Amino acid sequence: MSNTDPDSDTDADTDPDPGGESATDPDSESATDTGTGSTGEDGGDPKWGADVGRERPDRSPSRTEEGTDPTALYERLQSLGGRLTRSYSAIVVVAVIVGVVLAPVVASVAAQGSSGTVAVIPLEGTIDGGSAAALAGALERARADPDIDAVVLQINSGGGSASASETMYLEISKTSEEMPVVSSVGSIAASGAYYAAVGSDRIFIKPASLAGNVGVLFTPPAQVEPNDIILTTGPSKLAGASERGWRYKTDALQEAFLSAVVEGRGDALEIPRERVATAELFTGAESVETGMADEIGTTRDAVEYAAAEAGLDSYDVEVIRPQESTAFLTRTAYLASDAPNRTMVSVRYFIGEESGNQYPNFLMIPPGVVAEELAETDRTGAAGPTATPEAAETSNGTTAAGTPNGTTSPAGASNATGGTTPQGAVARSGVDDGY
Repeated sequence: MSNTDPDSDTDADTDPDPGGESATDPDSESATDTGTGSTGEDGGDPKWGADVGRERPDRSPSRTEEGTDPTALYERLQSLGGRLTRSYSAIVVVAVIVGVVLAPVVASVAAQGSSGTVAVIPLEGTIDGGSAAALAGALERARADPDIDAVVLQINSGGGSASASETMYLEISKTSEEMPVVSSVGSIAASGAYYAAVGSDRIFIKPASLAGNVGVLFTPPAQVEPNDIILTTGPSKLAGASERGWRYKTDALQEAFLSAVVEGRGDALEIPRERVATAELFTGAESVETGMADEIGTTRDAVEYAAAEAGLDSYDVEVIRPQESTAFLTRTAYLASDAPNRTMVSVRYFIGEESGNQYPNFLMIPPGVVAEELAETDRTGAAGPTATPEAAETSNGTTAAGTPNGTTSPAGASNATGGTTPQGAVARSGVDDGY
C-alpha cells in the first residue's frame, strides 16, 4: 500500500474530515498550548494581544489575593485604630492645656469691654494759669490711665484769663479725641468756662444754670508818652499798640472764641452766629433750646451718658480734683460748689489796681462782674473790695466804664456824665452784661 493512497489509514493526519480533531481547531487543546501570540494574521486573539498563550488570572471568589486576607485586614485596622485613639487623646490634652492658659486672657479682654472707670474732674472757680495747668495735669492723668475710659467735667465757673481759657479748651479737645468727654454745668459756665466746655462731646445743664457769654474783655495799658525819664525805641513800646490796634486785637480774639463755639456746637446750634456774638447768657432751658447745650441733666446723667459712649456695662466713678483750694470770682459759682477749700476773690485779681494796670490784659469773664467793681471805684475814687450786681450800672444808665449799652471805650475816654473813665477801664466785645 502506498503512502498516497487516499484509503490508507496512515493518511489520517491529513483527513479533511471536519468532524476530526484538526491542528487548526481553535477549540483544541493543542491550539492553546502552541499559540504564537500573533494579533490576527496568524490566527491570534486580538483582545489579549501579546498575552495570548499565557495563563489568564483567575478572578473567581475562591482566590484570596495578598493583603486582602480578613485576619491581616483586621489586624491593620486594629493597629490604625490604636494610633487614632492615642492621637485623639493627645489632642484633647493639648486643648485642655491651651484652654487653661488662654481662659484668663480671654476673660480679661471681655471684662475690659464691659467695665471700667469714668473720671469726674471739677472745673471750678476763676480760670488762671494755675487752674489751667492743674486741669491739664488731671486730663493728662486720665489719658495715661488705662483704667479710665471716659471723663466728665463738672463746670462751675464764671471764666477768667483768655489765654488760660484757651489752654483748657485745647486740653479738653485733645482728650475728647481719645475718649468720651462730657461737660456738666453746675450753676454757671460763662465766657472762658463755656469756651472750655465746647471742647467736650456733649453738654448737660440744669434748668436754673447759666451758660454762654461768648465775648472778650480787654484792660488797656496806660497811654504813656516817651519823656525824659522813659525812653523807648518805638512808638508802641510802652503801650504795645495804638488804641485802634488794640481794638483789632480784641476783635481777633473774639472771632477765635466765636469760631470755636460755632464749630464745636456744629449742627446742634439753633441760633445764628450773630446772636452768639452778642455775648448773651442763657438759662439752662434756653441753652438747650438754642443749642448752646445738649440736654437738661445733672452730673449723674452726664456720667451715665459718658459710660454708655465708652461701651461700659458697669463702671466705677473716680473724682480727680485738680486743685486743693479754689478761688471764685462769682457768688453763684461759689455757692454751688462743694470744693473743700474755697474762697471769694475780687475782680481786681484780674484787672489790677488803678495805679498798677500798666500792661494789656485779655479776659473772658462776664462784663457785669467787672462793671460792678469799676462802678464802686467810680463812686468812691478808690477800688472797693467787692460790689453787688446792682452796682453794674450807674444811675444815668451807663456802664461803669462810661459806655452806654455795653459799647467799648478806651481808657481815659469821656463818659456820659462828663467825667473820664478811671484807669483800668475795660473794652469789650459783645453787648450784654451778665454773670
